[in-house]
Formats: sequence, C-alpha cells, structure tokens
Amino acid sequence: MAAFVVTGSLASAHEYTLPHPTRTDPVLTSALASQRTQADVGRFGVTHVMYAACSCSKNIIEHLEARGARRDVTEHVVLVGQDAMLARRVTRAGYQLHNIEPLELKRQYGLEAAPLLIIDEPSGAIAYIGGYTTHKQGLDIRDNALIDAALAQSRSYELPVLGCAVSRGLQRMLDPLALKYGEDSNRDD
Repeated sequence: MAAFVVTGSLASAHEYTLPHPTRTDPVLTSALASQRTQADVGRFGVTHVMYAACSCSKNIIEHLEARGARRDVTEHVVLVGQDAMLARRVTRAGYQLHNIEPLELKRQYGLEAAPLLIIDEPSGAIAYIGGYTTHKQGLDIRDNALIDAALAQSRSYELPVLGCAVSRGLQRMLDPLALKYGEDSNRDD
C-alpha cells in the first residue's frame, strides 16, 4: 500500500497544471513596470519566468537560447534560483536577466510556478500570461506564435502553466509527502 501511495504521489506531481496567474494582479503589473527601462517605452515586453531547479524551465531556456532574443520586443528572463551557467546562456543569447531567489518570486511578482510566459503591451496591460506548450515538457514551444499574436493585437488562448512549483506553499500542496520537492526547498514560504 505504501508503494502505491508513493508511486501515485510522484506520478500526480508530473500531471497537474499549476495555478494560472491573473492579468490584473497589481503585484505582477508593478513588477513588470519596474523592469522597463526608457528604451522599453512604446514596445511590447516579454518576460520568461524560469526556475533553475526545474527541467521544464531548462528545456524552455534551451529553446530561447537557440532562437535568441527577438528585436521587435524587449525580452527579459526572470531566473529563479542560482545557476551561473544558465545565467550566462541567457545573457549571451541577448536577454535581459533578472536573477532572484525562489522566495522572492511570490513577493516581487506574485507568482508561484515556472516556466511562465508573460507578454505585456506598451501600455503595461498584460496581453498574455500562461504556459509555453499544451503538455508538460512538450516539444511544440509556442512562444513565437504567442508573441506574434500579441503584436497583431489578437487574443490568444492561454496555455496551461505546466512545470514546477516554486513557492513552498504550492510545493506542499502538490507534494505533501515531499517526494519531489524535499523538505528543505524554499524554507520560509
């Protein structure tokens, strides 16, 4: 019976969709506004929220690195957690990097999970917030199509947020046996 519970807990940790943030969260909109520079005024902004401890995020970073930062938008990567190699890869590919600790993601951005794609209009309104693929670790990463749709002012269906919980509270809820996230991750959340 114990093996069934453990196996079920591990399997379910890979099948859930994570909480979908709202477009109007004042903490998030304020954080996005604060990362804009004078050069960003009048441009669409794209923020990629990645968690250094998440293999899903690492797959998206590999895709972002291969395509490089687009020139028609301002692209930021919020890298949650310390990983010097990932940080170098992101900056070499032309993205603006914001490196924060896991506990700061919820405090600064109001977010609890990654990977997450956010596209904001020049006005600061969020045009898209959601995932990159239709299924976990999917190969059909749709960021370019979603950015193109936002630039054309066409509403896109928001994809599910699939990946890893970053906040300790969400980790406990999704993994009560601490099999995936462990007891010591993100202690103060």
